[in-house]
Amino acid sequence: MRRKHPFSLIFFVITAIVFVLQLIPITGIFLMFAFASGWSAVLVNAGIIGIVIETLSGRVSRRWLILPVAFYGGYFAFALQERLVLKVLTASNDGANAQVSAGFDPEREALVFDGYLDAVRFVPHYGVPVVYSVRSDYPSGYAAHRLVEAPLCEMMRHGGAIRNAARIQVHTVYDDRQAGRQRVGERFCVLSMPEKPELPHVQISRNETKTYRGTLPVTKVTTGIAMPDGRHFEVVGGDATPLWWLPAPAMGCALNSARPSWQCFAGFARGKRRPIVSGTSRARRDSLALAVALGFKPVAPSDRQASDTKLVLEKIALAKDAAITRQFDILDTIIADPLARVKIWWVELAANRPEALISRADALMSGIERAASVTEEKKRERAGKNGQVIAQLLAGLPRDSFVEFGPRLLFVYSQADNRHWLWDAKPLLARLGDLGADALPYLLNPRALPSRLDKAVAGVEGLCRVGEAARAEAVPILLEMWSKSHDFHREERAVLFVAMRRIGISPPPLSEDKNGLFAELQAEWADVTPHSPSRVCSVSADRQARQEEDDRGLRLDSLE
Repeated sequence: MRRKHPFSLIFFVITAIVFVLQLIPITGIFLMFAFASGWSAVLVNAGIIGIVIETLSGRVSRRWLILPVAFYGGYFAFALQERLVLKVLTASNDGANAQVSAGFDPEREALVFDGYLDAVRFVPHYGVPVVYSVRSDYPSGYAAHRLVEAPLCEMMRHGGAIRNAARIQVHTVYDDRQAGRQRVGERFCVLSMPEKPELPHVQISRNETKTYRGTLPVTKVTTGIAMPDGRHFEVVGGDATPLWWLPAPAMGCALNSARPSWQCFAGFARGKRRPIVSGTSRARRDSLALAVALGFKPVAPSDRQASDTKLVLEKIALAKDAAITRQFDILDTIIADPLARVKIWWVELAANRPEALISRADALMSGIERAASVTEEKKRERAGKNGQVIAQLLAGLPRDSFVEFGPRLLFVYSQADNRHWLWDAKPLLARLGDLGADALPYLLNPRALPSRLDKAVAGVEGLCRVGEAARAEAVPILLEMWSKSHDFHREERAVLFVAMRRIGISPPPLSEDKNGLFAELQAEWADVTPHSPSRVCSVSADRQARQEEDDRGLRLDSLE
């Protein structure tokens, strides 16, 4: 017996119910996590196919075949039409781009991109020796990008202090996509650093607009080329997302975190983005069109040539010197005014200039005193940030220079309440121990030795530097910390172990020691006694110095 309506219509009813439930945020949020927006693709296709089966089996009238024919036929027509539009659009863009010839001369002109990443991505593939980009956050206002060889890449990747302070960045080189995978270039990287171009600028701008060609969504990218003589050219690129060949309805709602709101949608899922300019690679077709307009040709990965290493090292040295100058300028600013607003607090390079710090030692101490004297609640936070920077540098002074400021340092600590930033100046707290027993009242303060072992390392190092004079008061505190430590306190236990040995305590076996750390510490630090130099208290630094001594026969860091 024929039915009037196909049973498969139930799939459309379920689809509608699920969509309505998604419209309600309370139920929709749970359905969102269950990927309910994708259910409609299965349900709708199941319903259409079910109608076909029911019709062909004679359960319902053959007139119901109109629905699947209209659905799949109409969808296929739209999918085909969008691909034809894409083909016409690509041909049109190729023709327009072929007419552009800017005639860039790298010997007489500098290629300057408005976009930083656009410049980085352009460098490896077209043999241009250097490309620049506008960087308003750089001191020079520009960044230079060069292809350099792998050894120099590794050197800069491991040169954290120089890289951060000089604003040097290392970028991995990505080759063309082949067989659906992106191969990574291993011989080179792109090195970016502050540098202002000296030659006349060829300015490269990029404008992206979203539009439609019929039903085809298109992201059009217009790359502008502004020549020094006033001429202007445009290269067109971008991509489009045509429909899949098979219909996949998507109906649902989701949370828009950018603009907190509950947004709903209904339509057909689309395929991968397809470039709207010709080319053999899936990526970089826009940059290829730009390169051709400028007069460059693609360079195969095997034919790439890096910039002259000597030249790049000279550029790095200039960037480093400029960074050091900036750091000392910032330092002088916050010394004079603890409430000064500065953009960065990086002082790693300045910290490695002991001769410059020694010449500023009295100024550093005065800066700490100024910052420590700020008592107004609203200003203490800024004074504390600036003060900690100055304190870090004062703590880096050689022992003889540091102890000269003992009375002044002890006085500022005597005036510090429990919320003062001085207790958070960990490098300075650790060095207080070099002032001897007079520093004990401050090193034994609960703010210097909090209950959490990972927060008490600076205070423990300070007690270690005091040495045997701290034994009477430090023994119960250090032994309690030792007994309460856990296996995950590996580095903290090492600091405690060395501190106890230098104070004159024999550390007892650990109550929790699944990894045999106690035996390791005994073997590594067996030579530490109350007569050991205070440098051993800085455990990680002394460990590194010992390793250097073993490897090279020379201790490069005195660490006193």
